[in-house]
Amino acid sequence: MGAGRSGSATDGDNWGGWGQRVYTPGEIRTFRDQARYWTGETQRLRDQLRNDGVNPADLDEVLRAFRQLDDERVYKDARELERLQTQVAEGLKRFEFSLRRKVEDSQGDQPALTATDEVPRGYRDLVEEYHRSLSRATK
Repeated sequence: MGAGRSGSATDGDNWGGWGQRVYTPGEIRTFRDQARYWTGETQRLRDQLRNDGVNPADLDEVLRAFRQLDDERVYKDARELERLQTQVAEGLKRFEFSLRRKVEDSQGDQPALTATDEVPRGYRDLVEEYHRSLSRATK
């Protein structure tokens, strides 16, 4: 062990053979506050999706994990905390992917620009002048 390390289970890192970090009451309070905030944000997103006619079921798992992060007991087991954090992150990734696919499917094969979209005349004139100047420079 490094100099000055007591190896106690409460010193905040993986010393002492327990292999688990022990969080201070202040850290736990901060984590729980953040979990409550993100639970609220996720719930608002879920409600908005439901109002827009999108099935928000993909967010239910994420919400359950966020709600578990509000339980102080979770912070006594670093492995359980890591599992819940992973569950939230993976759930949000799945939700984002699913939502992106729904948006892409609803747009079909529409190109971003259509053949009828015109380039503004002033811009076209500048491009043509640029090409003329390049052609003169190479002669």
